Amino acid sequence: MTYEQAGALLNMHPPAIGRMANGQRTLQPDYARVLWQSFGFPEEDMGRLYTTAPSPDYFKRHGRPFQGQVGAPGLAPRPAPLQAPQQALRTIQVRGAVQAGLFTEAHEWSQQDWFDVTTVAEDGHPQNLPRYGLQVRGESMNRVFPNGSVVAVINFDVLGRAPRTGDYVVVLRRADCMAEFEATVKALQVKEDGTVLLWPKSHEPAFQQPLVLAGHDGGPSGSALNREEMPSQAGAEDIQIVGLVVSAVAGLPPATF
Repeated sequence: MTYEQAGALLNMHPPAIGRMANGQRTLQPDYARVLWQSFGFPEEDMGRLYTTAPSPDYFKRHGRPFQGQVGAPGLAPRPAPLQAPQQALRTIQVRGAVQAGLFTEAHEWSQQDWFDVTTVAEDGHPQNLPRYGLQVRGESMNRVFPNGSVVAVINFDVLGRAPRTGDYVVVLRRADCMAEFEATVKALQVKEDGTVLLWPKSHEPAFQQPLVLAGHDGGPSGSALNREEMPSQAGAEDIQIVGLVVSAVAGLPPATF
């Protein structure tokens, strides 16, 4: 029968019938039963609609004229889905974790705890620059980096440019009278007066305000945008914007025992 005839039986538009006939939409048993019964065929043979090409002999045995093409499929196989172009991939080592909320003590994991993840090779930056992975923990960046995701990072001293507005950055802070560093990841905004804002990107109400690095003498606090200009002052709080997040992947470390 035509798509129009089948559509009239099922109260459906002909294009919807066409999608079922071409295997793009499942032919539900209730619809199959109505179509099959319209030919007057035995209900126990209804499975032929799914498995068997129409046969003139079958129609003749049941006193029905055959108007189709001999050997034409009743339902064509579902067409193969279009394949997206394959992207080149790279493997990076995840060497530590970074807090997406407050600053927390930054520790690179011991080498036995490093693990590999695969991410896109083309991230808009030179292919030969070294990249490393950090696991993001916390909820202050969950609009971009859900807790547990992994980011690929290139250090700015390798990249050869200063951080700029719109970057996602890894930030280190050395607290008063401490040699240890703390780390976080944030979105960067540089205002016209040189003030640097480190923004969370979170669905959580507790993480909506930026960390402000107030500028002085027209430049960012501690010269946070240029590590070479950062003064080394014992007992002073230093903030360094050390790395650019260039891609993100979902990843979990292997189980350890």
